Amino acid sequence: MVLLSAQRMPAAKIAEVTFTSADRVRDVIHNFNADSFDSRHPKPGRQWAERGGRGRDPDRGPRARRRATYTRSLGVRHLFAAYDLAKDQVYGHIKKSKNRSKFPEFCRCLRSLHPGNVRIAITV
Repeated sequence: MVLLSAQRMPAAKIAEVTFTSADRVRDVIHNFNADSFDSRHPKPGRQWAERGGRGRDPDRGPRARRRATYTRSLGVRHLFAAYDLAKDQVYGHIKKSKNRSKFPEFCRCLRSLHPGNVRIAITV
């Protein structure tokens, strides 16, 4: 969101691209402007609980543990996505498996969208 804002994209457009509200975008950008990169770290709030140690609030209980689920009986799907800055469009492919041949396949698909003399930059 911050990078899109730095490119002079309006908050409403950033909200559309990031699938959130314009108010949330403004809050994130305001927090980043106020705290710089410290705004990325969690702060005490509704979804945050301390583990313990010095400075611990005695009224707050321990953090609720969320068990990991390792069994995916129906399998998982993998999303390969790219955002075209010039066209302001997102391209995505969902694959049932992810191996070393799927990413080059997706890159070839991206390459087919543009003429051969156009240079494409991919950031991973």
